[in-house]
Amino acid sequence: VVLRMLTVSPYCRMPLRVHFFDTALRGELLPKLAETSQLPAHISMTQGCFDELEAICAEVMRRPPLDATNARCSICRGPFVAGGRLVRCPGCGAPSHVTCA
Repeated sequence: VVLRMLTVSPYCRMPLRVHFFDTALRGELLPKLAETSQLPAHISMTQGCFDELEAICAEVMRRPPLDATNARCSICRGPFVAGGRLVRCPGCGAPSHVTCA
């Protein structure tokens, strides 16, 4: 159900990561599911223990925040509002409004 959900809007446009704690599930079952091949390329899949997931999250959170004072949304080209929610493209890093992504 989760894999199918990730192929439809709005989830297919979100910069998500799927983390597997069970390596057997990812290695044996996942390749057999048709939904796996339909996942958007920007959705990453990782595996490991909780400590490894925590390290991945900590690394992402250490990235410098976007300076939105002069930046514009890469999709609608509109200005960002102070305190508004922004996301970045996981591939190129281009900023956009959450609603545009």
